[in-house]
Amino acid sequence: MKRLTSLLLVLTLVATFLAACPAPTPQIIEVEKEVVVEKVVVETVEVEKVVVETVEVEKERTVVEFWTSETQAERMKTQEALAARFMADNPDVLVTVVAVDENDIPEKVAAAKAAGALPDVMHLSIDYVVGYASEGLLDEVANTEAIEELGEDGFFAGTLEFAKSPTGAAKYAAVPIDSWVQGIWYRKDLFEAAGLNPPQTWADIMTAAKHFNNPAEGFYGIVLGTFPNEVFTQQVFEEFAMANGARPFDADGNIVLGSDRFAEAMDYYAELSEYGPPGKTTWRDCRQYFIAGQCAMMFYSTYIMDDLAGLVADLQVEVEDLAGKTGMESLMIGDHGDEASYGQVNYVAVTQGADTEAAKAWIKFLLADENYIEWVTMTPAGKTPVRKSAVEEWSQAKLFGYYDPAIAETIAGGLDAVKRWGYQEGKSFPLLSDIYGSLIVPQAVVNVIEGSMTSDEAAAWAQSQLESLAAAKPVVPLPELAGAIEFWTSETQEERMAVQEALAAAFMAANPGTEVQIVAVDENDIPEKVAAAKAAGALPDVMHLSIDYVVGYATEGLLDERANTAAIQELGEDGFFAGTLEFAKSPTGAAKYAAVPIDSWVQGIWYRKDLFEAAGLNSPQTWADIMTAAKHFNNPAEGFYGIILGTFPNEVFTQQVFEEFALANGARPFDVDGNIVLGSDRFAEAMDYYAELSEYGPPGKTTWRDCRQYFIAGQCAMMFYSTYIMDDLAGLVEDLQVEVEDLAGKTGMESLMIGDHGDEASYGQVNYVAVTQGANTEAAKAWIKFLLADENYIEWVTMTPAGKTPVRKSAVEEWSQAKLFGYYDPTIAETIAGGLDAVKRWGYQEGKSFPLLSDIYGSLIVPQAVVNVIEGSMTSDEAAAWAQSQLEDLAGQ
Repeated sequence: MKRLTSLLLVLTLVATFLAACPAPTPQIIEVEKEVVVEKVVVETVEVEKVVVETVEVEKERTVVEFWTSETQAERMKTQEALAARFMADNPDVLVTVVAVDENDIPEKVAAAKAAGALPDVMHLSIDYVVGYASEGLLDEVANTEAIEELGEDGFFAGTLEFAKSPTGAAKYAAVPIDSWVQGIWYRKDLFEAAGLNPPQTWADIMTAAKHFNNPAEGFYGIVLGTFPNEVFTQQVFEEFAMANGARPFDADGNIVLGSDRFAEAMDYYAELSEYGPPGKTTWRDCRQYFIAGQCAMMFYSTYIMDDLAGLVADLQVEVEDLAGKTGMESLMIGDHGDEASYGQVNYVAVTQGADTEAAKAWIKFLLADENYIEWVTMTPAGKTPVRKSAVEEWSQAKLFGYYDPAIAETIAGGLDAVKRWGYQEGKSFPLLSDIYGSLIVPQAVVNVIEGSMTSDEAAAWAQSQLESLAAAKPVVPLPELAGAIEFWTSETQEERMAVQEALAAAFMAANPGTEVQIVAVDENDIPEKVAAAKAAGALPDVMHLSIDYVVGYATEGLLDERANTAAIQELGEDGFFAGTLEFAKSPTGAAKYAAVPIDSWVQGIWYRKDLFEAAGLNSPQTWADIMTAAKHFNNPAEGFYGIILGTFPNEVFTQQVFEEFALANGARPFDVDGNIVLGSDRFAEAMDYYAELSEYGPPGKTTWRDCRQYFIAGQCAMMFYSTYIMDDLAGLVEDLQVEVEDLAGKTGMESLMIGDHGDEASYGQVNYVAVTQGANTEAAKAWIKFLLADENYIEWVTMTPAGKTPVRKSAVEEWSQAKLFGYYDPTIAETIAGGLDAVKRWGYQEGKSFPLLSDIYGSLIVPQAVVNVIEGSMTSDEAAAWAQSQLEDLAGQ
């Protein structure tokens, strides 16, 4: 599919040597007798000498691009090692392993398809196989051959059943590579003491849930998935539905979600949820209640095994030898005698247009012998072998030693009988992906649990929703929103609060069953307020917070990442500026995004373009031009300075200004793997430059207020500030006296900075709104979507048009018509908004975010290091080393 251009050259040099020697002259000697003298003739012979020189250049190599959703660092290392081994055995093939988050697969595949640049091999779950096969993206012939060449009988039957082609192009659409099985994990010690049967039949499950439920003591019979916007709820309920003979399709593919069996399963599930904790429970709740010893049963996949065994550092298991006291039932039997177990299977697949033989060889290599053992033991609890020959060695993993020996057999054995909606009697139904993507089923189930629908109503509603999706019609909204929404906002100024109160009133008028409570929380008070609310179990439904808090709170599990991702996708992901979404990406992997961008600002150098033009100087974008201008304009004797920087060590502003310089020199606190690299040469260089530049500013430690004051007083040529400065420079702030006539018109701005090594950077801040865990989810999400919609959003960003750059492209034109922009060069608005696609920040790169970033800001390590260099108490190398050690100490805490 893709080839490296190389040649094997044989250069033939032909040299012809002519040996031409002159003939000797014969002599005749007179003697007494005649002598016959021989004439010596020398012949000239042409001799052709052939010299062959062979120059060997790199052989032609076939590239196999492999997209993997096993993106964790340690798993990537395993895959890279496997690729290296494969390439050693196949020197004519180059395998490139590309990490693609599972949540990003649809977007990435769509883009690759449009560009005609699919990878050669994709690693993907069962949920994508049918859809991509139906689109003709998978090479079904090659994938079928791979299975047959590996040995069809060597795979567990259930995993192959799900791989069957939906198109008929070949027998299989993809090749199974690993799996997991879901089941009821239960306290077998408690069951045995109570004389109860293991929880396999519906009757026994309900009996046990009632028996063990004791809310007064904080102990519950069972914990189920009851969160409507989480696939986990779908997964758990699906097993109950199949155990009641309920499926979304009949054997002919007709939609039958409205069946009596489906309604019965919802009634049973709703009744069972009464014996669980209050509120909407997620997969995290299931795990937490069980490891804390607060429930008798919970549903989970085999991924829970290392958690229960106490092998996960961040999880505190409160029950001694919990793994040894835990049993598992993967098979469920309903009241009508139907049996079902639920599992997930992952696949690898050669794509259409790939270099087929090389791609197929890579797949066969991954599934062969010791290579395959390395693959499944990347996480032995979460990767059940799909090949029978691998089970024995896999079950010897240390993890299984913590459990009853029957556990391994229960898990692996379930793969022959595992069932899934959308796959029956050798048929598969592509509409399955719409069921998962739309979350119709968990929403229907939760409506029954909450009593807003009967099971018959919910079944009929689910039926109609799926029929609409099948007909490509818009999905009908759920019943009217209801309940209170507590919204914490850091836009606390009186006039901004008035705008937000008006927006809340409009929302409540459109949704009479809701109440929006606007609570002003100063940004500096957010950590304290959130900590107190977390401890009290009383988080607000929606928080308005800056980028600096998003990663930390997401990592703590305080944000409902699935709800926030859904809000972005429902608003239209492509409508946001890319840079604002990049910073919103989830640090946990729970969903694609942790929060929803709502507004932003961009920082830059604001400069006296009238003075620059008069002096014939370039605008201050490169380090060289900035330094030249600072020196040129600096005139302390006249009270005029070249530039004003942040040089106050206990102010975040200094951090913000210096960060742009560091980024423009390629200096970050972390490398792409998250290692701390504050001690780098590039970091030291940036501090040296910053310290030298500060010499052309006023004496003393300068703050953000000083930057503004010197500039509006006409006492400096350049200063750093965010777009919040615009109304100040235009003379629109009553308390500020602008001393320069038409200062806004005389001012230019450069948001992009270019360092001496050619690195480019702009710096900006993005603010977010986020649904929290435990919120009134649908109402909270609706409030966020309301704020970001049409005229409501224009009201939001024009609360302060200079300080709120729209994050939605559709809002830019109307925002730029604000009166404020009339004071400036028309290019200002474009400079500001356009920067949001390319803005950079420490702690965010290559789609990764590093939670330790909040410690950098909170501790003010960087501004302290910078000021030490400015004051001469440290060299830049010493300051870099000091900053490195300080952050390493924080990381160790």
